[in-house]
Formats: sequence, C-alpha cells, structure tokens
Amino acid sequence: MKLIRLATKILLWIIGLLPVLFLLMLSLSEVWRFPDVVAKNFNINVFIAIVDNNTNLLATIGISLFISTVVSVFSVALGFYFSKTIAYHEKKRLWSFLAYLPFVLSPVIYAACLNYFFVVAGLGGTVFGVMLAQFIIIFPFNIILFLSHWNIRMQSYAELVSTMGGSTRQTFWKVLVPVSIPVLFVALFQSFLISWFEFGLTYFIGTAQIQTLTIKVYQSIGEANIHLAAYSSLLLMIPPLILLFLNRRIVFYTH
Repeated sequence: MKLIRLATKILLWIIGLLPVLFLLMLSLSEVWRFPDVVAKNFNINVFIAIVDNNTNLLATIGISLFISTVVSVFSVALGFYFSKTIAYHEKKRLWSFLAYLPFVLSPVIYAACLNYFFVVAGLGGTVFGVMLAQFIIIFPFNIILFLSHWNIRMQSYAELVSTMGGSTRQTFWKVLVPVSIPVLFVALFQSFLISWFEFGLTYFIGTAQIQTLTIKVYQSIGEANIHLAAYSSLLLMIPPLILLFLNRRIVFYTH
C-alpha cells in the first residue's frame, strides 16, 4: 500500500512538473525542431528579456500585479460586506439571481457589450477602465462565494455578541471578520487568479493598449514568437504557484 502511494505521488509530481519543464526548455532553447525530443542550443541569456525595453515584460508584470491586487482586494472587501446584507435580506433570491447574471455570457461577448459604454465614458484603453471591467465580474463572484458563508453559525455569533451588549460595528469587525479570515484568504486568492488570467474583458476594454501577462502570451503566439510566449507563460505561472503554497500554509495553520 505504501509503495502504491509513493508511486502515485511520484506520478502526480511528474505530471505537474512536465508543463513547467516544457515551458522552461522552450523558453531557453534557440532551436527545437521535430523529431528532437530535447531542444538544442540552450541560451540562458534569454532571461535578460525581462528587462529588455523591446519586450516591455517588466512593465507588463507591474501592470498585471497592480490590476490583480487592487481588483481582488476591493472585490473581496465589498463582496464580503454586501453578501452579509444580501444573505439576511428578504429578497435574497432576487439579489442572488442578479449576482449570477454576469456569468450568463462568455467574458468576450460580455466585454463586447460593455465596450461601447466604456468608450463613451472615456475609460477604454485605460488601466482604471480595465480594473472597473474586471470588478464587474469579480465582485458578483465574491457575492456568490460568501453567501453560503453567512449560515446559522455566523448568525448565532452575531446574536451572542448582541445579547452581551456589543454594537453592530463591534460584531462585524471584532467577531465576524476574524472568524472569516480563512474564507477571506480563499476568496482573495481566487479573485486574484481570476483577474490575473482574465483575457476577454482586459483585451476589449483595454483596446489592446493595456498589456497584462495574459495578453502578452496571446500576442507572442500571434506573432509566432513561441520562445517569448513560453517565457511569459512561465512568469504567468509564478503567482498562482506562490498563492497555492500560501493557501495550503494558511489553511493548515487556521485549522
């Protein structure tokens, strides 16, 4: 049994690492033609591309991190607050239904529908416009995510503090928020990843002027620059891997 578990773990590690190794090899190689199994002529100087003005990768990374961080923080904070109101509202079903509406259409079609209004408002092709467009999607996502969090147990906490003389503000900040830290972190990670990998809204509302790493990957593929695409994909994978590690550590310590 132990041997089977060990073999399963090794197999899972191999499956998980293969895409990373493939992208690393592709980004470092100068030539990789069929039927060669391994690329030839590796060039480690390719990593200089991150500070090369021609690729703008450094600026792209900064914009991507800024947009994803700001959008995720605001979406989670507001989603957490308003989801509590919706969860105990008499028209909960109606508000819940409205929260699902942005997900009826695909992000590309949804972005095409919103693009006109953003252009008229002068927000097309701006960082703020891209953040606002992503917020329109990620905010209701957090509403849906948090609705199930406001269960009988959370309501009992609030009632207990109220019977002991605590105010509504004290109940929220000193009881409900601390108790909800694990789910807040999960929501923050999920929101960051949605924004980080988002393409449709970013491309349309940003009018291809606001380049995130996701846009950079698609652009590099379209330009047949497969090595830069692989390198950008590697950079695109770093934050999710870090967040996955942090998520496991936080869940472990909070339980």
